[in-house]
Amino acid sequence: MQQTFQNPVIDSDFPDPGIIQAGNFYYSYATNAAPCEQAAENPILASQMKKAPFVIGPGGQTVFQLGDQTWIVYHAWNSNADGSRGDSRCMWLDRITWQDDKPQIQGPTTQAQPVPSLKGSHGDLVR
Repeated sequence: MQQTFQNPVIDSDFPDPGIIQAGNFYYSYATNAAPCEQAAENPILASQMKKAPFVIGPGGQTVFQLGDQTWIVYHAWNSNADGSRGDSRCMWLDRITWQDDKPQIQGPTTQAQPVPSLKGSHGDLVR
C-alpha cells in the first residue's frame, strides 16, 4: 500500500525548505525552523559577528552531496567596514560533516578552503 500525504506538509513559517538523507535519517532544513522542535545544536549556521570579516544573515540554502562530501551553498549580506549590513547578498559555500548522524557545518568559513572536487573515470568532474 502506498503511503499518502496532504499539503501543506508543514503548516507554518518554513522558508527555503529542503531535505537530505544521511544514513538512515532524513533531515528537513529551512532558513527558519519555527514550527519544529529545536534541537540542542541549533542553529547549525548563524551570523558571525565576533571578528571581521563579518557574516550577516545567512539563509536561502541548498544542501547537496558531491561524492562522499556534503556541502551547503547559501547567501549572506555583505558587511561594511564598521560591521553594519551592506546592500547586497553574496553566495557562500561551506562543508558539512556528520557527527553521531547529526550535521555539523564548518562555517561560515572566512578563510581559504579546499575546492570541492569529485574524481571520476573521466577526470575531475567538478573543479
